[in-house]
Amino acid sequence: MSVLISAVALLLSIVNVQAAFNLPPLPYANTSIEPVIDAQTQTFHHSVHFATYVRNLNTALTNYSSLAQLSLTNLVSQVGSGSLPPAIETTVRNSGGGAWNHAMWFSTLAPPNSTNTSTTQISAPLQAAMVSSFGSVAAGLKLMGDRANARFGSGWSFLVVKPDGGLFVVDLPNQDNPLMKVSKNYADAVASKPGNIVGSMDVPS
Repeated sequence: MSVLISAVALLLSIVNVQAAFNLPPLPYANTSIEPVIDAQTQTFHHSVHFATYVRNLNTALTNYSSLAQLSLTNLVSQVGSGSLPPAIETTVRNSGGGAWNHAMWFSTLAPPNSTNTSTTQISAPLQAAMVSSFGSVAAGLKLMGDRANARFGSGWSFLVVKPDGGLFVVDLPNQDNPLMKVSKNYADAVASKPGNIVGSMDVPS
């Protein structure tokens, strides 16, 4: 998995599109990530999971036109803040979070053994931050994988930038992410700045 800073720019180009929210196409062929992720799994996660999250979110926002005009990032960032109508907050948390997380996930994948999966492609500032925070780039990536593998049930691990420029890894259940104000790590994540989430890993199932 590539965790290039440039992937964040691609992610933002997806999640900042105004609602009604649309399902963005995969940025590569569904066979491109094989053998790490087979085409059937890739298609299922995109055309079923991701698509269902987008559809359910749009349905929930039918009578909330002002919220439907927010970017997905801004909408998800309101979860847990007390500003969302109680009637739809759970749907925004689950389906909005699921849509945002999958957008991030798909935008940071690249074909195995391609240039984009080489750690040499990670920007110098990010490499330096990973070395400072984890001891090495490899150790940081391993920690992300370990945290994802250790979580029981569905969820994600995220690589997040702290206010001081350091990095930390947080694993969260289901479709929660550090944008939401429901995590004990919210204050550290400075979740109002979505670019501070650098990478993610889906918990294997």
